[in-house]
Amino acid sequence: MRLQVIYIYISFIRYLKKPVCTKQTLSTEKFKIFICLLPLALFVDFGLDFFTNNHWLMNVLKISDIGAQENEFYKLGFGLAILTVGIIGPILEELIGRSYLNNFYWNNGLIPINVSIIFLILLNVKEIPIIITTVIIALFFCLIIYLGLKKSNLIKVTLLKFYSKNFTVYFYLSSISFGVIHLTNFAIGNFIPFLPIILVLSQIFAGLILGYIRLILGLRWSIAFHSLHNIIFLVPLFLKHLK
Repeated sequence: MRLQVIYIYISFIRYLKKPVCTKQTLSTEKFKIFICLLPLALFVDFGLDFFTNNHWLMNVLKISDIGAQENEFYKLGFGLAILTVGIIGPILEELIGRSYLNNFYWNNGLIPINVSIIFLILLNVKEIPIIITTVIIALFFCLIIYLGLKKSNLIKVTLLKFYSKNFTVYFYLSSISFGVIHLTNFAIGNFIPFLPIILVLSQIFAGLILGYIRLILGLRWSIAFHSLHNIIFLVPLFLKHLK
């Protein structure tokens, strides 16, 4: 059993070095992979949160309302928090952020959206006209890419070659975009471009594991993993408030 766990971890690390849009693994192995990766995700997430949520970084970025999100969860009540954060949230995030990962057309078509999300948030763009303009431009390029793939064999063949050799780009863009979106949970008073990404390293790592599970095991498994992961994080928050 111990050797199986080590093998699963090594397989995951190797995959991160060179992600591929691979076929899903055999159903008999899915539960083992799921169970083995959950402790890894929790351990790394707790470790990264402890490392990134330090006083120096909080002071530099002048982050206010630390713990405000925890209080909001507590105000919802345990049942409603489980429903929203543990069930509805993971379903929506997996459908929007990872369901397309094994689709050649959507992977290419959504690159402008993922890139726009990352830069808008990491540059702390709050001006509505700029945001709207960026979104419109991103959607325009999404349409151009999608139509190009459908109408032009030359574009399709060219992107297929790039896609097969550089799936790493698509995989990591998805994970970084997933992590960066969580920066909206922080009230940052002194925004230094790109530095706040340190705050969401744990979410980016979670995105890597979820992306791996989505591609290796399937979308339902990544939803279940995401849901259980969030619920495990919620329980200590409520126990802390009960003291």
